[in-house]
Amino acid sequence: MFAKDTLTNLHWTPDQFDDADYFRVMEILAARPAKDRPVDPMQFVKQIQNGQ
Repeated sequence: MFAKDTLTNLHWTPDQFDDADYFRVMEILAARPAKDRPVDPMQFVKQIQNGQ
């Protein structure tokens, strides 16, 4: 199922899928948008203090 989804959704060829590093592909697919990533606590406090 993973191979089919990758080939379909990422528009990869079977050769690209076979040559790809599985763990790197999983890391990319699991990445979260910047707004959903954990924030350094001190950066968060600075953002609140600056009203952002």
